[in-house]
Amino acid sequence: MRHAAPARYSPATVIALLLFAGGLMLSVCAVRLAVAGVPLRVALMMGCMGWLALTFPDKLAVGARKTWRATWIILLFALLGIIVSIMAGTPPGDIVQQLIEIHLQGIVGLILGATLIEIAGPAPVLGSFLLAWGISAVFAIGQALHINFAWSVRAMIGGLMHDPAVTQIAYVTRYRALGLSYTPVHLATQSCLAFAGIFAYRLWITRGEAIRRLDWPTVTALLGVMFVCAASGNRSPLLGCVFFALIYAALAARRTLVVALPVVMLLGIAAVPMMSMLSSANVRVASTDDGSAEGRATQRYYGMRLLMDQPLGYGLSFESTEHWSRYADEVKYMANPMTIRNFALHNYFLMMLNKYGVLVLALALLLLPRSLAQLYCWIGFLPYIVHIFYHNDGPLQGDFFIWYLLPLCAIATRSIPTAPAKPSYLRPWTRSYRLQQMEAARQR
Repeated sequence: MRHAAPARYSPATVIALLLFAGGLMLSVCAVRLAVAGVPLRVALMMGCMGWLALTFPDKLAVGARKTWRATWIILLFALLGIIVSIMAGTPPGDIVQQLIEIHLQGIVGLILGATLIEIAGPAPVLGSFLLAWGISAVFAIGQALHINFAWSVRAMIGGLMHDPAVTQIAYVTRYRALGLSYTPVHLATQSCLAFAGIFAYRLWITRGEAIRRLDWPTVTALLGVMFVCAASGNRSPLLGCVFFALIYAALAARRTLVVALPVVMLLGIAAVPMMSMLSSANVRVASTDDGSAEGRATQRYYGMRLLMDQPLGYGLSFESTEHWSRYADEVKYMANPMTIRNFALHNYFLMMLNKYGVLVLALALLLLPRSLAQLYCWIGFLPYIVHIFYHNDGPLQGDFFIWYLLPLCAIATRSIPTAPAKPSYLRPWTRSYRLQQMEAARQR
């Protein structure tokens, strides 16, 4: 089913889109801005949901129905989190707070994104996010170019949000560009999601051709995201973008890859002394010997030790820094040992395992792609997956943007009519093409 946008939006649709766009803008550029303790971004998103309930109740019901599977998965995560938290002795108030801030927010984001796509099409939903991210990205580039105005605007917003000292360091010392986002890492997460959204949109608009042959808008978006991440000193998204580029070239431009691979290898060899020079000039993306990078191995070891000592999990309010003293002697000879005291694990997957326990792996099976078309959409999330491997936020763990974009990935998946033969490892999760067509006909 094609979600073509109407030739002219109704006033009710315009209001819904404005509320949504305003909520996204605040979520990117002023995430902590609040009145009477209520974040304005949350107020706008809930206002948008309420407005849709009043003006488009039928479309809201359709959005809820189309996201039922993802909603049930979130509810299963919530149920597991409640059980683990009770076993770990987490206070009931903390459990309720986590359920509202994480699981309920995820469900609302899914339904909101799906409903807006139903009434306005995918372009305004993606465009609202890209606008908010793009403004922050432009300011990040300005900060990297040492433009005072770009830093002053972020400092002014930080004053309105009453940023903590650890956040102010970035724009007070001006050591690392962050745009208008809360931190440079948040800008990187938003950049990865922006690319995933663009790639899903290209899959939808080309009916899957963007994965079968070289799609220049996709390539342009990839280069743009890499440029923003380099300007803000984020290394992990760049690594993820390289992985995407290799896999994408293998799928969409095999001949070009065969010809270009030797050239790329030569450039890689030549880049070694160049990276050394950039590292000497304190260019962050070219350096891997700073305290942050050196402490990652220590953090991973610490995260695994926490998991082995309590494999059933620590509950929804898990904070790794609360347990550091028990392991201080074990890591004292490792690189940057004090990182376990001062910072969270910096590995999303270890954070989830320690929060929910090893039983979360059973729920993770529900997230595996069930068709080759779904796997295509997953490829667009490669920069995101690599990025969260080195940081804390991710789905059901601090990142609430992904829920607004997942409905777009769902329609991109349904837009691909055929696909090459499915790999054997996908067969257990794959339905026949005829069954998929019958389901699509029922939905129409």
